[in-house]
Parts: sequence; C-alpha cells; structure tokens
Amino acid sequence: MELHKRVLVSRRMLAEMFSIGQGRGEIRSDISARDLARMLQTTFMGLTMSWAINPELSLRKNACELWQLFCPNLKRAESRAIRKTGTANKIGMNPKLRRVKSKVY
Repeated sequence: MELHKRVLVSRRMLAEMFSIGQGRGEIRSDISARDLARMLQTTFMGLTMSWAINPELSLRKNACELWQLFCPNLKRAESRAIRKTGTANKIGMNPKLRRVKSKVY
C-alpha cells in the first residue's frame, strides 16, 4: 500500500514537470503529461526490477541507455531538428545535471 502511494506521488510529480515543459514548448504535447509520466515511470520501474533480479547488470549503463531512447521522443519535432550535438545534448540532458552522481548507481 505504501509503495503504491509513493508510485502515485512520483508519477504526479513527473506529470507536473512534463506539463511545465509542454507549456514552455520543450516537451511534445501530442501525448498528455500524465501519460508521458506513466510511460517513463513504468519503463524505469522495469529497469529497476530487472536490476533487482540480476544485480550484476550495470544499473547506471542501462538507465543511460533507456534515457537515450526515451528522451529524444519527449522533445517537440522542431526542437529535435535544431538541437545541438554536444554529449549532454545527445542524451537530452542539461550539462549541469550530468555532473550530479547518484549514490544508487
């Protein structure tokens, strides 16, 4: 029950972030912020479940690969065409955020 509550809270937070990005024109708006949040959360929950079953897999590497797959599809089509090709931008990450390291990985 507690896990379910936390899942819902984190999904609402993701949806709020996506909604802000949609309002700024940074995130695609043909899919609702709520649905984007659900898809992203479900994908990363699958990743953590896979890692829990097989902990010798690199959680960081697999999370980066999933983000590389997911992130470009969040952006508007126009922003994809004009995006710069720096390393951080290749995976759709703010360069300042790339420096943050999580203790989970």
